[in-house]
Amino acid sequence: MKIEQHKELSPQDLEALFKLWNDEYPKEASFQNQSDLVDYLNTLSHPKHQLLKDDEGHLKAWFCTFQRIDLPWFAMIVSRDLQGQGWGRKLLEQAQKKHSILNGWAVDHHNYQKSDGSPYPSPLGFYNKLGFRKTKLKYGEGNLSVVHIVWP
Repeated sequence: MKIEQHKELSPQDLEALFKLWNDEYPKEASFQNQSDLVDYLNTLSHPKHQLLKDDEGHLKAWFCTFQRIDLPWFAMIVSRDLQGQGWGRKLLEQAQKKHSILNGWAVDHHNYQKSDGSPYPSPLGFYNKLGFRKTKLKYGEGNLSVVHIVWP
């Protein structure tokens, strides 16, 4: 496994991220097509992507920091076959070394499903272990509802 740093994603990386996003996030957060993902990524200010790839070059995790309202934010997806192996922690800890604060959104319940019908487990417990705390801010768009998390 290796972590690559990118300011922009190649067409191959975008295709792999589209698949990873739709496979691992709740189906309510999925994109209909790759251009919708590109549109979302284009809204991120100063994105810095970290791509975790296996030895064959397959995307296994995506981590991105970006600026929103002059504060650092992050988004992360880890493939289900790597969850629980410390890769998400490693990606977050690298970001925590570079930033004094990190903001994000997280689902805070287990009521969602992934696009294949499997349960989407809330990552809130994982984030809590790494020093994040839930604030009172909530965001809901369409059928997806998330809470604001912040570190430290």
